[in-house]
Amino acid sequence: MIFHQTLIAMTILMNSAMMPAAGSYELKAITRTQFISLLLQAFEAGQLVNRIGYVQNMKLIESWTGIRLQLSREKTLVKDGDNLLCITLKYRANRKKGDAVDENNFEFWIASYSK
Repeated sequence: MIFHQTLIAMTILMNSAMMPAAGSYELKAITRTQFISLLLQAFEAGQLVNRIGYVQNMKLIESWTGIRLQLSREKTLVKDGDNLLCITLKYRANRKKGDAVDENNFEFWIASYSK
């Protein structure tokens, strides 16, 4: 898998591994350590676009990276060459959205997008 890192490619941080546009996606499971490293690289390069809409996910990301991002429920737009960096629960929550879950119950993904 190629992690696109150019001046025009963006890394979109998401709380689901969904496909926001028609095209091709190459999805790969990654470790939490890899997720944090890729997030930090994109942030430091000014290439991170946040689309995380859950408070708990944002607090976890802040505790792991020291980066405080604003919640976002904006529509996710992708363009050719963008990356999706995803944090997802390992299971479908049976409780109310926003209820606390253990930080070890998350999975991490990287996807590259092309038209």
